[in-house]
Amino acid sequence: MKPYQADIGEIFREFGTSEQGLSHADVIERLEKFGYNELPEMDRVPAWKRFLAQFHNSLIYVLLASSVLTALLQDWLDTGIILGVVVINAIVGFAQEGKAEKALESIRKMVKYEATVVRGGLIKNVDSRELVPGDVVILKSGQRATADIRLFESHSLKMEEAILTGESVPVEKHTQPLEGDMLPGDQKNMVFSGTYATFGRGKGVVVATGANTQLGQISTLLTDISKSTTPLLQKIEDFSKKLSFFILATSILFGVFSWYLHRFGLQDILVNIIGIIVAAIPEGLPAIITITLALGVQQMAQNKAIVRKLPAVETLGSVTDICSDKTGTLTKNEMTVLEVITDAETISFDGSGYDIKGAVTGNIDHPAVRDAFLIFDQCNDAQIRFESDQTILNGDPTELALKVMVLKAGIHLPALERLATIPFESAHKYMAVKVKDGDSIKLLVKGAPEKILALSNLSEESKAKLSAVFNQKASNGYRLIAAAWKELMDQSRTLPEGEVANLIFAGIACIIDPPRPEAAEAIAKCHQAGITIKMITGDHIETAGAIAKSLGLKNPESKIDGQSLEKLTDEEWKKVAMEYNVFARTTPWHKLKLVEALQSQQRIVAMTGDGVNDAPALKKADIGVAMGIKGTQVTKDVADIILTDDNFVTISNAVRLGRGIFDNIRKAIIFILPTNAAEALSILVALVVGGTLPISAPQILWINMVTAVTLAISLAFEPAEENVMKRPPRKPAKPILDAYLVWRIFFVGAVLAAIVYTLFYYAIFTYNSLELGRTIAVNALVAGELFYLLNCKHIRHNVFSRDFFNNKHVFRAIGTLVLLQIAFTYLPVFQKIFRTVPLEMYHFALVSAGGLLLFLIVELEKFIVIRAFRIGK
Repeated sequence: MKPYQADIGEIFREFGTSEQGLSHADVIERLEKFGYNELPEMDRVPAWKRFLAQFHNSLIYVLLASSVLTALLQDWLDTGIILGVVVINAIVGFAQEGKAEKALESIRKMVKYEATVVRGGLIKNVDSRELVPGDVVILKSGQRATADIRLFESHSLKMEEAILTGESVPVEKHTQPLEGDMLPGDQKNMVFSGTYATFGRGKGVVVATGANTQLGQISTLLTDISKSTTPLLQKIEDFSKKLSFFILATSILFGVFSWYLHRFGLQDILVNIIGIIVAAIPEGLPAIITITLALGVQQMAQNKAIVRKLPAVETLGSVTDICSDKTGTLTKNEMTVLEVITDAETISFDGSGYDIKGAVTGNIDHPAVRDAFLIFDQCNDAQIRFESDQTILNGDPTELALKVMVLKAGIHLPALERLATIPFESAHKYMAVKVKDGDSIKLLVKGAPEKILALSNLSEESKAKLSAVFNQKASNGYRLIAAAWKELMDQSRTLPEGEVANLIFAGIACIIDPPRPEAAEAIAKCHQAGITIKMITGDHIETAGAIAKSLGLKNPESKIDGQSLEKLTDEEWKKVAMEYNVFARTTPWHKLKLVEALQSQQRIVAMTGDGVNDAPALKKADIGVAMGIKGTQVTKDVADIILTDDNFVTISNAVRLGRGIFDNIRKAIIFILPTNAAEALSILVALVVGGTLPISAPQILWINMVTAVTLAISLAFEPAEENVMKRPPRKPAKPILDAYLVWRIFFVGAVLAAIVYTLFYYAIFTYNSLELGRTIAVNALVAGELFYLLNCKHIRHNVFSRDFFNNKHVFRAIGTLVLLQIAFTYLPVFQKIFRTVPLEMYHFALVSAGGLLLFLIVELEKFIVIRAFRIGK
């Protein structure tokens, strides 16, 4: 008999469990028997395929074509060198990308899924990998099922099963056994791994885990982090193709031009063409950018922001608006009830957080107070357990605060039998339970004060008076939860929403959730960076305004609530989205409308969310940010970034790091391209004047290889600049290189080419030795790059600052490069391959002076062009 055909008693017997769940010993035994609850990993791309992929680049194709030309000319040494450099470049790229992949894999493993289980009669959260057949699992709205489960309780539970059935409409579940053979989509008493709870809650027994689940049988993996390329990498690939075409065309054009001017032979023309191609191609650039992105993502993970989709790293630098939840993100999420107000009494509490110790003032024995306490305690899913010398807390922070309040008052209420539940949803803003209290049946309700008032049987005059009290308390920053109740005649285990009406108002709890001290500073930094912060909360509008003011949000007095938002037209939404920064009593639909209204005005929006219904807004936003602690699994799955600490400061830091990563990519580009420009210019000038090439093709490849491997990669570790959060957001349509940076590339290339040419011809005229001249030219070019690397630490500012030594990788790279150049110059094997000769110390002094001169010229250029003419600010 299949699980959906059996009644729950048979399921309990078959899987050796009960409503109290498994014991710890049972779990250990079954883990050994069934293994961890995880799907088999997809087959990885073989290493040999990943290695061959390193050659799949238009720039590499051009180099390979050049090697074919040298082979046709029977210049086997140059052929071997070109092919050797291409292979070495591939090996370096393969090794570095392997490290990057491992880093991203470790980040993937940080995204964990938890399951709420009953074990030994206690509710606890466990890693979903540890679920075993027979476990009793509790599901609630927003959670993702991570095993196949046979339900024995369902309170309006609806599951989104599109992953298995293709059905986009959530399916309502029940607990009754079914007859006959049925497909998964018709098994209404089953919940399948990979599906989401969109409404209600339920409880059931795990009947299959891992590969034995329906999902496992079709071998679909959902938890993998996106491996998609990024717009930046696509732009670089497109740039590479255009650059390859340009280099080929230019090489051929100048080859023909040199023949026309100087009547060079075919072999000389081909050698010159190969020289230009080899000089101009930045073969290491794509790998450098990929590595920089991967290292940046790893750094962000270390700073508690897990990037699930690489394009988010680029988008972070363009964010203009951050729409942030209040509770737990901008506030501490340490709820403390300070007052309970009823018609008869006001009870005051001392203490903070979840400490059950504290003074209580007021008559807690008054019947009205007891009614309020009963509701706050029983209409509540949080659990507090005391084990030896520690207190175990499990549940929503607000509900835990209410439980602590009751215990602080010294009241120990027995758990009443719960017959039915309407879970809290942002759509109706209340939770209701139907309980048996002795011989009577009671409906206990708690929720947003205005909602509870609307459902109560109070007169309009009484409602108005209470609303004034609510406003006064909310303006002081209190979060308010109201309680109400009534007696019922129906003893069934159902609770229609229509029953929640004509309630007896019991009172309100005034809860304080203090702002995070560090959040105000982070908000100020975002404002300085040209980013607008919009606070979104389900709290009362006056509470929201008070918190916004304490956090330093702009225009905290400009606030609007969900009731007013409901009445807006699309055009009015656009105006409100720009003018208001505080949004209270919002629904997930309001979040989506806010994102759309901002995006319609070319704003780049980051939106935070934690509930299942926040998923559409997160998907629509340019960057969806999910809460790692309180966030539901569905929001984590659609998010671009997950915050492991639910802290707004982490969002601010992520923006700073994202901007820094993009800066480092630009630094790598403006470092690599001037070198290629200098090499190409040196050859082009030689062709025009009919002179000797100052650097041979193999020597150029050596320079490109060693500088990319050592110097360029070190820029990936460059910390974000101090002023990175003092700039306005980058416009997404803006090219990677603006006009100033293009100027910088050609300017540095021209200066470096002039220095190399000067030293080359100095050596030729002084020593009459081509080998010596080229050896000096190569070392001059490398020395120029070495000093120019220091210029690139700051693109638009001078490098003489206290953070000059803040990147140890730069100086390690410089040391490594010096050793490589010594080997290049003095080791016989390199002298034979690259046709170099030993240099005197005097020669090294000359090339060092050339590098230092380039460094000083670039720093002077920064001052003149940027400071004097205000270009590139």
